[in-house]
Amino acid sequence: MKQRNKLSLNIVKVLFVMCTLYSQLSFPLAVLADEVTNSNDSEVVSNENNNDNQSTVDEETKKEVTNEKNNNNNENNNEEFTDEENNNTRDELNDEENNNTEEEENTKEEQNNTEEENTKEDNEDNNEEKDNQEETKEEETIQYSIDDTNNTITVYGTLKSNLTKESLKKALGSEYDDANIIDEEGNSIENTSTVKDGMSLSTNSKQYLVKVIGDINKDGIVDKSDLDKIIEEMLNNADNEYTLNDLTYITSAINNGNWLSSTPKNDTLEATISSPSNVLIDEEVVIKFSLDGFKEDSINGITGSFKYDKELLELTKVEATDSLAGNYNDKNEFAYSFSKDKNTDSEVLITLTFKALKEGEATVSLDNLKVSGNGTEASLSENYVEGTITISTAGKGGDDDTQDNTTENNNQEETKEVVEQPTTPPQPKEEKVGVINVVNVPKSNYARQIVLSSNNYINSLTIEGYEIDFDMYTYEYNIKVKHNINSLDINVILDSDYASYIIKGNEKFKDGNNKVEIVVTAEDGSERTYTINVERTKESKTIKTDGKKEKNNNASKTVIIILIILVIIGLIYVIFKDDEEDEVVVEPKKNNTSNKDNSTNKKTTTNKKK
Repeated sequence: MKQRNKLSLNIVKVLFVMCTLYSQLSFPLAVLADEVTNSNDSEVVSNENNNDNQSTVDEETKKEVTNEKNNNNNENNNEEFTDEENNNTRDELNDEENNNTEEEENTKEEQNNTEEENTKEDNEDNNEEKDNQEETKEEETIQYSIDDTNNTITVYGTLKSNLTKESLKKALGSEYDDANIIDEEGNSIENTSTVKDGMSLSTNSKQYLVKVIGDINKDGIVDKSDLDKIIEEMLNNADNEYTLNDLTYITSAINNGNWLSSTPKNDTLEATISSPSNVLIDEEVVIKFSLDGFKEDSINGITGSFKYDKELLELTKVEATDSLAGNYNDKNEFAYSFSKDKNTDSEVLITLTFKALKEGEATVSLDNLKVSGNGTEASLSENYVEGTITISTAGKGGDDDTQDNTTENNNQEETKEVVEQPTTPPQPKEEKVGVINVVNVPKSNYARQIVLSSNNYINSLTIEGYEIDFDMYTYEYNIKVKHNINSLDINVILDSDYASYIIKGNEKFKDGNNKVEIVVTAEDGSERTYTINVERTKESKTIKTDGKKEKNNNASKTVIIILIILVIIGLIYVIFKDDEEDEVVVEPKKNNTSNKDNSTNKKTTTNKKK
């Protein structure tokens, strides 16, 4: 019974210990759980905030890029719109003048008719002649060729009147009287309808594909609008199908009134550029491009690109002499066709006008040059040419300072080799090595300089994994990299084949600001440095705070566990201590009884012996 009572008493004590542990530890455990959940929630929120911030930055950059593109497109559209308005006003003025002159002529004719009867007959004869001329114009000869092997009919677009179904069948002859012309949708067109490129001509036995040469916009006639369409495609569509030879072939047909056969070119032409050697700030800078070396050939079209130092010069105007059609895009790529054939040395073809902005040495160059005449490209000795202009403030030089020295030579034309420094025109800097030849220095201070190349520009600069808005005349860029990035993968394409470059500082990045320099050395030894400022981010603060929170959480966990263990040990100790005290109290009683029994037994044994 006593053992059962002790067991039940111990069970009651254990339950009591469990209740006290639950009441004492439930609150700190709940606090600890809240801290853990809050830390996890803060990590999620911080990550979401970082992602939101990054997305907003990306959206802002995209908006800026799209805004810049839209602004450029709006500026180009405004320029085109103003050009069209000017052309329309000019056409209206010309029409008004023509109407006025016609009215005056009519009044004169009426007066002459009333005075003399013979003049009536003369006027009737003149009217008949005009009618005959108009009929001959309408009966323009249509040039064509038929390829029975490939089932194609190539028609050279009409230059004076629309190419119609009736006019084409008449040109083909009676053999095709019953032929039908079908548009791209499969419908038969009327006799007076325009024949367009891509239609088909169907006979009883065959069906031919019709190809119309020159009618680019498919309006039935070949004119300037077709040249404008070709130039627009060449400048704005990298995948266009048109070439400079297409442009000049159609230009020749428009200029001459008929289609001419292409002939090969034999001359090798030399590109030249003339520019002032020295100008003052805010002065106008005029750059003129021409060709030399004409003997037998002629050209009527040109394409290429121009580059200039945007920090020192501001482009104000681009002109082509005797331009029939032409334009340039935002990449400074240009294409022009001429209303007259060009076959004269030193005749100015392209003129670039700038405004000098600030002091320094500015370089203007024309690159990727191509020239063509009547559908055949001509040879150029070099497709690159450049000029250098020194811009200074008032009192430090300029063309005005050398005006007195050049006036004596304005009326002289001579070819001479420079041995000493002449007083006219200004010479290049001493660090440029090479022989300078002054060729035909007439009426100005311009000179053709043959020196080692000073082109030390970068044409293309890319960094793998990063986007930069590179411009060859911008020499400093800023990027940000992550903490684990130690160098950049840089790809450089130089603007000159004779230049070289080295990259400095592109290794072992530290946290914070780092500087990477690309030093380009030209053929003449002149250097130009492009700088990339690299900011490497430090370790994220959120990670460190999270680490501290984890350490604090771990410490609080260990403290609570230690407290629980100590409480449990203490309770166990109290329980078993009570049991030991009970055992100590009971054992002496047992010993006394046993002693008494032993003494009685001894007494009984002694009595028996007696």
